[in-house]
Amino acid sequence: MTKEIGGLKEDSFLQTELKLAQDLKQCCDAEGKEINPFMSAPILNEIGLIYRKRSPDKLSLIRSAVLLNASVARQSYNAKFQNDVKEVCSYLLQVAGAHDQKADLVEFSKNVEIQIQQMRNGVKEKLAQLTEIPYEIPDNEFNKLAENKIEIVEGLQNMITEKYKSIMEYVSSECQKTMGTPPCRFNVTGMGSLARGEITPYSDFEHIILLEEGVQHKSGYEKILEYFRWFSVIFHFIIINLQETIVPSVTIPSLNNSTDPEHNWFYDFYTTRGVSFDGLLVHACKFPLGRTQKTKKKPWTTELIKPVSEMLQYLDFEVALENGYHLNEVLKETCFVFGNNRVYSEFVQGRCKVQNNDNEAHQRQRMKQLEEDLDNFNVIKMNNLSSASSCNIKRMVYRSISLFISTLGHLYEVATCSTFKTIRQLRQRGAIKDEVARGLLFALAVACEVRLKLYTAKRRQEDNLHKGETLRDWVPDLRTQVVTIVGERSMVECLTTAHKLQMFLSDMESSRGFLQDRQLTLVSSFYIKPIVLSTLNLHNRVIEEWLIRKKQSYPNQYLEALACFNVGVAFSQLEKFEEALEVWKGLENQLQQNPLLNAQHLRQKSYCLFNLRKWKEVIEHTNKAKLEIASWDILDYDVKQALYSTAGAAKCRSGLFREALSEFRDFFKCPLDKTIPSNHQNTALSLVYVGRCLLELGKADSAIHKGREVLELSKQIKSIAVMDSYRLLSRCYHSKQKYKKSLEYCEKELEGRNETIDLSNNDPQGIVDVKRRIEECKEKLGYYNA
Repeated sequence: MTKEIGGLKEDSFLQTELKLAQDLKQCCDAEGKEINPFMSAPILNEIGLIYRKRSPDKLSLIRSAVLLNASVARQSYNAKFQNDVKEVCSYLLQVAGAHDQKADLVEFSKNVEIQIQQMRNGVKEKLAQLTEIPYEIPDNEFNKLAENKIEIVEGLQNMITEKYKSIMEYVSSECQKTMGTPPCRFNVTGMGSLARGEITPYSDFEHIILLEEGVQHKSGYEKILEYFRWFSVIFHFIIINLQETIVPSVTIPSLNNSTDPEHNWFYDFYTTRGVSFDGLLVHACKFPLGRTQKTKKKPWTTELIKPVSEMLQYLDFEVALENGYHLNEVLKETCFVFGNNRVYSEFVQGRCKVQNNDNEAHQRQRMKQLEEDLDNFNVIKMNNLSSASSCNIKRMVYRSISLFISTLGHLYEVATCSTFKTIRQLRQRGAIKDEVARGLLFALAVACEVRLKLYTAKRRQEDNLHKGETLRDWVPDLRTQVVTIVGERSMVECLTTAHKLQMFLSDMESSRGFLQDRQLTLVSSFYIKPIVLSTLNLHNRVIEEWLIRKKQSYPNQYLEALACFNVGVAFSQLEKFEEALEVWKGLENQLQQNPLLNAQHLRQKSYCLFNLRKWKEVIEHTNKAKLEIASWDILDYDVKQALYSTAGAAKCRSGLFREALSEFRDFFKCPLDKTIPSNHQNTALSLVYVGRCLLELGKADSAIHKGREVLELSKQIKSIAVMDSYRLLSRCYHSKQKYKKSLEYCEKELEGRNETIDLSNNDPQGIVDVKRRIEECKEKLGYYNA
């Protein structure tokens, strides 16, 4: 039977929404970004009004408020849109049975907005005090500057945390006044970065509502729950009226249905992503209403308005596994925001009892969590940024450092409301040494600084760094941007600590030990720093460190080989290929003892030989390397791909076009790991050489097809190979005597080379060649005769 709402069938609402969604899609590009937000505003408003009519369903009201506010954000002067927001706020108070039916939620949101802006201005001023630490200073001077950075960042985080709590307390108080006297004692409890003391002025508010124990046995319990559900919806509205809640966060089924790719396309870049609630996606929902919708994979709901004893059940290991998301972890760190102190104290005391009863399964789970945290922030993975078009700085730098320290505190049963304090308590207990504590504190300070500076500069919660939209503003290597945020020395010290932690955990895993049974110790920086410098693209620094340390003995042969391997890579990246080969020459015996390291060595050696234009030696080396690695089970396919690609390019340069095509056929047979950006880069460059071979073999049409493939892929991944595609296409059309088309691609190549300064400097001959081809085409077309 079809559901009816407001005299209309639900089917008619759905059809209208789908029609409006299609209209909105016409206002967006292929990536779901609005081309003209002014034109999108009326459509978002209409969809918002549909959800207003679907109420009094709470979720529909929240979605309506987000959509209506989105339309106001795009047309701030539109009186009709503004009135629609005010009307839905008034309607909410009516259906909620609020005590104060005349409360002005829009005006109250403006007061909250003023407080938030004051907080942001204060943060901006404080961040200006964080000056860059010079790279080349003595250790004693660095330690002083590091202590100063820790003090400023920790003080700044404390200031933001207290101000943020104060704002949320203010909103909670207003919600209580609006709803009237609460039916029982309760507490609004903060979680996540607010509880860890790492909140930002653009962070969402993760929280729960704790109810006094025993209320669940009262006859009017459902009515009590309804009071707090509407309390939460009013809270939502006040925050949503700040116009910093992006539309995808509330999962409008026709726009952002995560279970249906056809209806998951809208990308709300226009709305400022700032102070809001945790989203409605199934892995989120860390707010009082919780998961209100079931999915096929997770067929349950989870409300986070509960008495103390029922909320404590989520800390149980088995319940946490059934729950399906990280509620168990975030409940281990909470903070008081508003309400009754006794209710919150009972929850904290109950949590301590649960944690004290932890068994071996809990410890194993926490060790696994530590490994996952640091695997997400594996320093070596930063090498992928050399070819990436974007990177998530929160995931790469901040999250894993913070979560690692938090999980570390749980393992040692250190309970604090601040990650900085956790480190200090671990030091007091003797779990970590002073030197390790200093390293962790500094790494945490840098991680927090990176996130704060990024959000403040972008004026939104935007975690990604991008190469840029056009060739003119493309950044050759995103790692340069990562380093620039806080400076070389700070980023190097932060990542060095992270890499040391990874090595310690790897040792723990192999010995199958528990972390709390031993002291956390870290290996010498002499080994690690060249690795970190290499991954950050600081190749000159790698060589400087090597020259300082190379006379010292290395007790660990593997680490010596790894450090020196990175020195060779540094020479290679600085185009000092002979020097690179010389460094590796004395290490080949050690490198061969470790297949993974040797595989990378074989790959890098072929790269150096190729750039030295020693085509015959490249072919011989890659043939031997392919035979050597054929029996290795642990080899990554990207190494094999690189060897095939290099061999194919060398054979193409040697005039062995058919043999080159055979190498590239083997290249394309290797599985492509799409998570590694360099694989896409190798694919683009390999397609260029395939096109060259086909052209030389007289197959110009097939070569044109490959050229277009390269062009499409290069634009997608923002690769400089786009210039190679222009060159290939211009040559192909020139061979077919289609000089006008050839000239078109020549001019595109010249324009791109002129815009991309780094490319012009590194390849001056490329500029000369393309200008020569332009002259040839113009001559053939008779431009000069005219």
